[in-house]
Amino acid sequence: MLKYELLSPAGNFAMLSAAVDAGADAVYFGIQGFNMRAAAKNFAVTDLKEISRICAGKKKYITLNTIIYQHELKEIEKLIRKVSEKIDAIICSDLSVMMLCKKYE
Repeated sequence: MLKYELLSPAGNFAMLSAAVDAGADAVYFGIQGFNMRAAAKNFAVTDLKEISRICAGKKKYITLNTIIYQHELKEIEKLIRKVSEKIDAIICSDLSVMMLCKKYE
């Protein structure tokens, strides 16, 4: 039988807890500076430990879905390297981000 993955957005810790408590199989969230919801609070890389605690047994996806400019490549690579072991996937649309993700998979 086909099982769907229930994926829920989380813009802050209250939303993250609510998604997990409601039965989400996975959550996705932004990291400050590199996602389309710039006006949202978003999470910091330092929040990943607490996110992992709350999401025990759930998948965690980070959105890095902005257009990345040449001058941001080193910073985005550093971010991908930091999070690569702590999350399950990166949601992105920029080819340079995709290539960097493949480098650290």
